[in-house]
Amino acid sequence: MTANYEIENIDCANCAKRLENAINDIPDVECRLSFAMGRMKITAPVESFDEAMKKVMKTIKKLEPQAVVSKIR
Repeated sequence: MTANYEIENIDCANCAKRLENAINDIPDVECRLSFAMGRMKITAPVESFDEAMKKVMKTIKKLEPQAVVSKIR
């Protein structure tokens, strides 16, 4: 399953890349984060997507606590 998100309040492109790398370290999760566009695409198995997103959000709050994430419909 793939979902797209807006992500705001990340300080710089290096911070975004560090965050993307940390999320990609989560097992069975693939992340593509565009600092310039303020977008993030998360792909994970459908049966464990909700649990994967909990881990993604925990990682975001740890590395970029000021970041605001909202799902794109």
